[in-house]
Amino acid sequence: MRHALKAEKIGCDAISIDGFEAAGHPGEDDVTTLILVPLVHDAVHVPIIASGGLPRPRAGGGGGAGCGRMNMGTRFVAPARRRCTKT
Repeated sequence: MRHALKAEKIGCDAISIDGFEAAGHPGEDDVTTLILVPLVHDAVHVPIIASGGLPRPRAGGGGGAGCGRMNMGTRFVAPARRRCTKT
């Protein structure tokens, strides 16, 4: 939360929120995405981009999280037509 408030204060146009579930990018406070995003949404007046623990786009905006934008990184590894190496 404190980082989001600081980002808005220094003039950022948008804020990317990474909850505890974000793949390898947890914050210091171990707060989940579905808790953190609504709290930040109520505290700032710039667009929010959510990351971590969102299984589909609808969960980011329509699932009550409080944002209409989301990052989906590892989700794109799942399709059969992916261009990444199988391990």
